[in-house]
Amino acid sequence: MKTATTKVWARVLGALLAIVSALVASVTVSAGQSELYPPLEREFLSWSDKVSSYIFEGANGEISYLDVGDGESPQIAIQTFDKNAVLVSEKVLASELPRFGGFYSGQTYNYISFGQSNTEENDRKEVVRIVKYDKSFNRIGSVSVNGRIGDFGNVSSTEDVFSTIYVPFDFAPGRMRENGNTLILSFGRTMYDNGDDVHHQRNCSIFVDTSTMALVNENIPYMSHSLDNFITFDGDLPVFLQLGDMYPRGLMLYKAKRSEYFYKLLPDGRESKAWVSDWGSYFDFDGGIDDSLVLSRLTYDYDEILVHSVGDSGEVYQNTGLSVGGFETTQNYYLTVVAAVNYPANIDNKNQREIKALLVPRDFTANSAVKSVSLRQYIGTNLASSSPRLIRLNDDLFAVIWAEFQQDSYAPRGYIVKRINGNGDIVGDASIFKTEEEAYDSLYGITPKISIDTTGASSWAVSSLNEAASNGLATAELIKAFQEATSRAEFCRAAINFVERFYGKPIAFVLDDRNLAAKSFADTNDPAIGAAAALGITSGTDAAKNLFSPNESLTREQAAAMLTRTLTAVNKPAQAASVAWKDADSISSYATESINTVYAASVMTGTSVDPPVFSPKTAYTHEQSVSTFQRLWNYVIASPSLGSSVGGSSPTPAPTATPSPTATPSPAATPSIAVTPTATPSPTATPAPEETSPLALWDSTSLHRVSWSSEGSDFAWERSDYPNLVDISGLRYLPATHFDSAAELEAYISEGDALFGFKSDLAKYDSAFFSENRLVLIYAEESSGSVTHEPSGASIKGDGRMDITINWSRPEMGTTDMLARFIAVEFSKAKTAEVKGFEAHTEGVLNQD
Repeated sequence: MKTATTKVWARVLGALLAIVSALVASVTVSAGQSELYPPLEREFLSWSDKVSSYIFEGANGEISYLDVGDGESPQIAIQTFDKNAVLVSEKVLASELPRFGGFYSGQTYNYISFGQSNTEENDRKEVVRIVKYDKSFNRIGSVSVNGRIGDFGNVSSTEDVFSTIYVPFDFAPGRMRENGNTLILSFGRTMYDNGDDVHHQRNCSIFVDTSTMALVNENIPYMSHSLDNFITFDGDLPVFLQLGDMYPRGLMLYKAKRSEYFYKLLPDGRESKAWVSDWGSYFDFDGGIDDSLVLSRLTYDYDEILVHSVGDSGEVYQNTGLSVGGFETTQNYYLTVVAAVNYPANIDNKNQREIKALLVPRDFTANSAVKSVSLRQYIGTNLASSSPRLIRLNDDLFAVIWAEFQQDSYAPRGYIVKRINGNGDIVGDASIFKTEEEAYDSLYGITPKISIDTTGASSWAVSSLNEAASNGLATAELIKAFQEATSRAEFCRAAINFVERFYGKPIAFVLDDRNLAAKSFADTNDPAIGAAAALGITSGTDAAKNLFSPNESLTREQAAAMLTRTLTAVNKPAQAASVAWKDADSISSYATESINTVYAASVMTGTSVDPPVFSPKTAYTHEQSVSTFQRLWNYVIASPSLGSSVGGSSPTPAPTATPSPTATPSPAATPSIAVTPTATPSPTATPAPEETSPLALWDSTSLHRVSWSSEGSDFAWERSDYPNLVDISGLRYLPATHFDSAAELEAYISEGDALFGFKSDLAKYDSAFFSENRLVLIYAEESSGSVTHEPSGASIKGDGRMDITINWSRPEMGTTDMLARFIAVEFSKAKTAEVKGFEAHTEGVLNQD
């Protein structure tokens, strides 16, 4: 479980291992908050996960972190730091209900929402609680929502399932925003069983008057499914961005038409303001243009094909192909950032996406154009990305941050930050950081002031050790046991850390810039050693055997060679001095020039000055390694005069074999990652034939959405081949009608004209088609559009009837819409000459995700 102490140690270690580069300018974030959940996940989720951590700025510029523990009723740890990353205060809150909903840092108060499951389907059970705190997280008050949320938290006379909560904060987390005394909580929830053994899922929005902590309105606007949700205000008008799976599949932008309040008499006799439930036209990012975010071929005009082929019918449910990273209002636009797959081409490779910003005019209409700004393209590369995060820096400046990965590798290559203004223009170059914490520190202006425990260090080294720590050059393994010999691997890792600090980006990006690939050795897969070899900093100890000898102690001459090559790696080569070393005969030939170079650059001096002695074969210690990297930094950044003395004579370091280039290191094993279950159930197996061997299946099939009405089922029932078998309400036997000619089909369509909004698609079934084929139309209706149907088998019975098996599957998270569709199946007349009629039955499962 996360605790306050965990975060303190995380910041201390993070400050030691990953300090914001002095070369990267920071900015001040305006008051607000950013979500850090789950730390920039690699995997694309079909719906969003809970938000587990937040970062927000206080009135005095201090930065607070709120972390939610794991499990039921998790502890909530809040820690506050100053701009030097020094802990100012910490507090731990207990969960008031088992499920954490969300956190919001308002102008004057803080708010946390909690929830609990309502498996009893009890209308009067408290299922959501919003708690109000002061800025020190002292509890002030709360407001509750019951299982049936109509009539402002009291039991509604309306019995429809849409006003119920079975599980709050389900599939979409809770998010809050405030305007004056109005606080809105928006979240996803599953609802009571509607009599079909399914707990359908949709959104819910709760409006609270924070001056009295009373509910003023609930349950608007509508989205089914709700896979993620965001809120902002435009003046006093609430604006919602909903990621949905049905109606529509994609992003929908809602904005209230007007801001007037009306008064409603509550059951206890009080009058309360309630927001007018009157919403403007929604904006559906739809169509086939470049800005399309409806990443599915589903359309909801009933005169179009619902799914083009049966083979695709399972993949589109609960799968929008994009994730959303924030929602803000700018001077002229509503701004969001997304990671979007190239649907459907790479739907099975969901972490290969494009990161882009989308801007919708604040005066949008249903036909407004969306401005799309590509921030980074991963589709078609060997790289992948997390979902992005949008952070407001000031009124007209925003940061977008995401993690970049090698495809199929869990460890991030780095964290990318791009800045955009309120019009979507990219401002400056991208900043790239080694750790997520570094990236956020840079945005929030945190500059850790680091001091280290120098107990045991030589007096001459203390100043350099502290300075190296402040510059991020003191790697954790070298700032302890100061007199201990440095290993070759430790020194390589410190050299790569130096290169990263110099360029202000992770080493993977430095290699990319130079079209280099990390190398590997037979005796180590350390990625830093591989990168050092690629940059020419090291070459190993045995070229014939491809050995690096990572655990051998570093010698002084090997350190000199690697330090000199590090200068070359950062394009700051130095000229060698002419030094008459007394022990020149013991210096290896490969190291002579390097020793004279680091001496000239005041990076290394000898172990004796008069006469000059270098002691090339003695071991190089931890304190010497850190000190010389600090001197190397001074030379690179401050350009001291060649040959000047820095820090006095260096004690003898521990030996390292001569470095030599490293082959590409093997990537770290990718840990297993929990995959969020998709709500689309697996198809059932094809049933065995009843009386004859299976027929070679149809030539093709397609599904067609139709307007639902009771007349539709009556019409299909009466005209089916075997109406006495139809049991459509029980979804066992379905109406199936076959046609052997264009005239028969035309007559059928004319009789049921209201049903056939997809007549244009049926036009292909003309006389030429029927000369060799026959058509079967199978009718199905459901209480949820999430139900899938797929013909999966056929057999011929002894009486000449063909039975077509329809695989039917229904997810636990269902949409709350009625559905009716025709399944068109094409058969060859030659293959079905003996068939006298067709019937259809369903075989299916309820997916219990």
